[in-house]
Amino acid sequence: MQTARSSGELGDRANRWWFKKIMDGPDKPFVSKSYYSISGNMAVSSVIMPIYRDNELVGIFGSDLKLESLQELVDRTIEGQERYAYIIDGEGYVVAQEIKKLAEQTSEATKEITDLIVATQTNVKKVVSMISESSQQMEQGFHFCFNHDIREGNCVFKQA
Repeated sequence: MQTARSSGELGDRANRWWFKKIMDGPDKPFVSKSYYSISGNMAVSSVIMPIYRDNELVGIFGSDLKLESLQELVDRTIEGQERYAYIIDGEGYVVAQEIKKLAEQTSEATKEITDLIVATQTNVKKVVSMISESSQQMEQGFHFCFNHDIREGNCVFKQA
């Protein structure tokens, strides 16, 4: 049974995923994967830690960390410095990182990819045009050869 809460009513939390996970391995605290908290109406990661007294599990401490607050912490920590920082959740996913630098890198990469796509499209158009021209020239050559007597020397076929 829940004995303390920062807000709202106390309740039985034994059916919650985080309670079941800590009970499966009560000797290991964990940080959860990121998820959307319906009650808090925000993205969070949870920190869950067992509480022991005389080697006996007597309780569980849990706290939700607002991902927005973690992002603000990362931004303040590296502001104006030549560093790169990020925070990962319990599943190894990045939940906070230097957004400005990431946005710049994403923008640069997007421009490079766009330039490559445009260059590729241009080259493909050139190749298609060359194939089309070659095909027309071959077709004209075949028509010429078939419409003229090979014995007159108008069309000579040589073996390679």
